[in-house]
Amino acid sequence: MNKTHIKFVVGLLFISVIFIATAWEFFLEDIIGPALMDHHHTETFEERVEFVITIGLFVAVSLIYPTISTLKLVNKNEKLVSDLQRAANEDHLTGIYNRRKISGELYAEVGRSKRYKRGFSVILIDIDNFKETNDIYGHATGDTVLIEIAEIIRNSIRKVDVLGRWGGEEFLVISPETNINGAKSLAEKIRSEIEAYKFTGIDTKTASFGVTTYMDDDNAEAIIKRADVALYAAKDSGKNRVEISS
Repeated sequence: MNKTHIKFVVGLLFISVIFIATAWEFFLEDIIGPALMDHHHTETFEERVEFVITIGLFVAVSLIYPTISTLKLVNKNEKLVSDLQRAANEDHLTGIYNRRKISGELYAEVGRSKRYKRGFSVILIDIDNFKETNDIYGHATGDTVLIEIAEIIRNSIRKVDVLGRWGGEEFLVISPETNINGAKSLAEKIRSEIEAYKFTGIDTKTASFGVTTYMDDDNAEAIIKRADVALYAAKDSGKNRVEISS
């Protein structure tokens, strides 16, 4: 139960307490008699019940309406906060994590690995000859390529893996509890999926991959540096390939 539901329940309970207290007073008067409460003794039982219901409905309406208004405002604010959080964490073009968010995830994974003595690997991906795509086909087509490659990667990784846009045409995948061989296999899978894909507005596109794994007393900067070295090795070796750096 969230805060919105709690407020609503509290409002209803308050209404119930008012209604029951009012009803109790009038029924108690019938039991005790006019000796203690004689200001209503000429009223019939039906008239008192009608009065109790009227008071109860008045209190209910006066409390439920502002409660519903408050619920609508709270829901609107919660949606606004959620939208702002999503905008702060997502890349506006591809919908995956942006550089700030994926960097935070990498630092967090390093911390977990140090604390729990478990490893992970990262895959740094760069689209081959992306500048030529923009120059020949235009930036709109280039944006479409970025969107489609992000979707290919997202569909190729596990749910526990984390994907983000690292730079202009670079992507980063964090694979928890995955050794270097597992990460290399995943990178090869993504590479082949990209190579076989028919991109919108152009024919084919390829990408190069740099893979590395967490080492004892590692830090995020060292991991990215090793992945970057492996990526450049893949570029220098002809592109559209996977290189590892252990």
